[in-house]
Amino acid sequence: MKTYRVRLKTATSFITPLHADTLWGHLCWLVKWRDGDEALVAFLKEFETDPPFVLSDGCPGDLLTAPFHLSTLVKGGDDKKNYAIRKGLKAVKWLSPDEFRTVQEGGLFDLTGAARKGFHPSTTLHSSINRITGTTGDEGSLFELDEFVLHGHDHVSVYVKVKAGSEQKVSSLFEDLSR
Repeated sequence: MKTYRVRLKTATSFITPLHADTLWGHLCWLVKWRDGDEALVAFLKEFETDPPFVLSDGCPGDLLTAPFHLSTLVKGGDDKKNYAIRKGLKAVKWLSPDEFRTVQEGGLFDLTGAARKGFHPSTTLHSSINRITGTTGDEGSLFELDEFVLHGHDHVSVYVKVKAGSEQKVSSLFEDLSR
């Protein structure tokens, strides 16, 4: 299997985090809409035995998700310096590709690096429409929605591990997803 990076440009904020299962669900709907119910059943059947591809969660820009074990990389006693470093590592959610490689090799990176901007939560106000009058402004029609906005990046990266021979299928699915 070979790993590819798909860059998705976002035009707006989004309500659902771009987790791998959400993205995979969108791709399944594309198969159904494009090719029909039988094609979807066959597509799902492939994943029971030998998946043609595996997706990562969406990552902001070119960053990668930080591993959960970062804070365990700091060895030593419970002195204040090590405690502060471990606490700082627990707050890291995203790593640059170079930092990620350093962690893969068991090393640490400089925590004083640039701020790690990723997905910024945002609350937006919306107003429901009265179905009878077709207008807004009725009492209680204003509501909030929590959304995610890319902060400091212009795209989302999804890493796709593709089985040999499935590259064209995956490529066409992501092309349709972009539309």
